[in-house]
Amino acid sequence: MPRAFRLTGTTFTRPGLPTLFDLSFLAPNVLAWYAADQQVTVDGSSNVLSWGDLTGNGNALLNTSGTNYMKQVLNVQNGKAAVQNPATTNAGTNYLSTASAVASLGSFTSATPFTMVAVIKANAAFARSGQPFGNILRNGNANALSGVQLLIDGLGKVNIMIKGATVGQLGAKGSTTLIVNTPYNIIATYDGSNTVAGIQVYINGVAETMTAAFSTAIVGALAANGPLTVGAIGNLNFAATDYLLEVALLNIKMSAAQIANLDAAWNQKWATH
Repeated sequence: MPRAFRLTGTTFTRPGLPTLFDLSFLAPNVLAWYAADQQVTVDGSSNVLSWGDLTGNGNALLNTSGTNYMKQVLNVQNGKAAVQNPATTNAGTNYLSTASAVASLGSFTSATPFTMVAVIKANAAFARSGQPFGNILRNGNANALSGVQLLIDGLGKVNIMIKGATVGQLGAKGSTTLIVNTPYNIIATYDGSNTVAGIQVYINGVAETMTAAFSTAIVGALAANGPLTVGAIGNLNFAATDYLLEVALLNIKMSAAQIANLDAAWNQKWATH
């Protein structure tokens, strides 16, 4: 008699495709993936020492500053933990990053489609003492700000920026103003067209009306490959006291169906909407 098995926690459609799935269903296109309720190592003061990469690629985020820690905070959203920037200023010193450049991320060009995803919970006003951006996730050169970046601006809008090492910058922002004490699923895609029209942001599964911020085509490389970083960009922190719940980078543009499925799974896990 053939063996039978049963899967729990996943709903399947008629063609056999899951309607609720986590990012593992998109492997091997998930380059790095971090969830605040898993593989977070802390010291006795809840300072984050490392944040493990759920892809198995080994791209753990570390406290490379050695002093200014991110914190793990328990029971933040739907009974699950979050990683928080505890700083009360925007000096950009509280962050986590890979120990060195990630080789698998070095092939990014202006023609490379990608998706940057995050679940965040705002915990403080988005004004940043005159600073325009707070970083969620970036791959690129730190203070030169080249590479690909997912950010929140001082007005609470989600931004994607793609900056060349020498020539060109593409950037666009969504229309929704994020509010405090509210979790959000954020999915930002880029189609590799080297145009600002190729950038799209989704909030809780709904496509945003996009506004161009920078629209100069990139010539040449994006950047010398740099560490993957959450929580700071240049001299700017992810908003002081805000929470990171889940973050990932993919080397594909997620389809509308994939976005809808991931949003449903995140809503089930994090109770975001």
